[in-house]
Amino acid sequence: MLPGITISFHIIEKEVRQKDDRIIKSYFRKYFILLPLTDEQGVRNIEDTIFVLAKSHRWGDVFVRSVVYPKDGKTSYELLNKIT
Repeated sequence: MLPGITISFHIIEKEVRQKDDRIIKSYFRKYFILLPLTDEQGVRNIEDTIFVLAKSHRWGDVFVRSVVYPKDGKTSYELLNKIT
């Protein structure tokens, strides 16, 4: 694994994912994690978990942007526009 270049999808999936969550790799080095039954505090907890995983697995710099429905948008288009 090359720090800052390769993030293990399987590690994120194992450590973050719940039954209804989805992790989607969209393109080079970019993932979307959909957490349909998660409130804003839960999203912050997931962000913290990702940063801990990045540090412990030496992934290098990891950038996380998040949006929460309906606070940040009421449609999928609005939510995706907020983070892309």
